[in-house]
Amino acid sequence: MSDSSLFEDWFVALFKEGARFEVSLAGVASRMRAQRGWVAKLHSQSEHLLYFVAEGAFDAQMGGETRRIITGDLLWGARGTLLDYSKQQDEELVVWRFRLKAMDENDNFLPFERPYLHLQGARECEKWINHIVDEASEPGTHSEARMRGLLACLLSEIIRHQQDENERGKLSRAQRAIVRRVLIETNFSVGARELAEAVSLTPDYFSRCFRHTFGVAPRNFVLQERLKMAALRLLESPQTVSEIAHDLGYRDIFLFSRQFKAHFGQSPTQYRTAHSAIELPNTRRITN
Repeated sequence: MSDSSLFEDWFVALFKEGARFEVSLAGVASRMRAQRGWVAKLHSQSEHLLYFVAEGAFDAQMGGETRRIITGDLLWGARGTLLDYSKQQDEELVVWRFRLKAMDENDNFLPFERPYLHLQGARECEKWINHIVDEASEPGTHSEARMRGLLACLLSEIIRHQQDENERGKLSRAQRAIVRRVLIETNFSVGARELAEAVSLTPDYFSRCFRHTFGVAPRNFVLQERLKMAALRLLESPQTVSEIAHDLGYRDIFLFSRQFKAHFGQSPTQYRTAHSAIELPNTRRITN
């Protein structure tokens, strides 16, 4: 599940009838300034911890992974997550932060499937965090309806940011269509450099976008599609295995057979025999 879908589900659960939440600054300064050498350990069993870096940067240790949190970043630590922070640089660190406790209609903690969420360049979230912190800084005076509205705006902004982030660095629909067309026209015998040229991208950037879009490197994708086409031709055409391999750009029939067997678990000949349509015996139609 993507982070944006995860947040959408959590958003719906949080604003479901009977659910409730509490926003507080207890034990967390609303606007923190830290000097060089600052180290902190935070572990909340009942509340989510939300940080927005207004100035400076710090390192966050989360689940065995160290992340650099810089100006404009938002860090969401889910309930029960241990977060270690440290700062070594001389520049000033300014962070807006607050705690969020969320319960469902049965007074159970709302589950959140990720231990933390790191949004890079989330400046658009800052104004809502500032409003929430201002509202929570005066206990007993803030409106529950207003706080609910501010929190809804913040979560909506996080969802939108995640959706935008998920699309960044991906090939557009038009570029994907061009890639498919070039692959088909060349019988899947084209390389990443030629595909990059077809969509007017540098080879390195194209490879990154391609992997982000399809989940595999261009070379592996082309190989998979070429073998799928070979399997289709084995079943639908009278061509020999050698002819099919040659048409799909293979100069070495043995290489084709090895790759085909590695992908499908059978040699091309075995695959054709096992998957060919079974001819049914002639049957006589019975009439009264």
